[in-house]
Amino acid sequence: MGLQTTTHVERLRLLADFCEQHPDLPQYMMLSAVVWASTKEEALQVARLPGARKRYDETELWIDVPLADDFKVEFFTSRNQVCTAKKIEEVVVPAQPERKIKKVVEWECHPLLQADAHNETATNDDGGTNGTTNFKQ
Repeated sequence: MGLQTTTHVERLRLLADFCEQHPDLPQYMMLSAVVWASTKEEALQVARLPGARKRYDETELWIDVPLADDFKVEFFTSRNQVCTAKKIEEVVVPAQPERKIKKVVEWECHPLLQADAHNETATNDDGGTNGTTNFKQ
């Protein structure tokens, strides 16, 4: 086991000890563990895990790996770390005063890092998205 893995395992044991020592604390806080995937290679490695489900928002890729019915590990990384912006449009954002911004409307991702088919896009009033998106990939 590498040094980094040992450190993560030790930290998880500390968390387990903490939860055992404080059973009166809300348990719903432990629905997931969140881990940063710092490179495209790490994201690809996680995406290959059994049961891995990918989801995107405007700026991030999230890969959920279920460990139990009610517990998962959520890996995340910056979307521009693992995908290439294919199409960028200038959009008008209604504001005082009106302004234009650049918005990525199409991404190109490694096939293994494409959003899962069940994801849908939710649009804000300003044309942005909330939650999970499934951009053209």
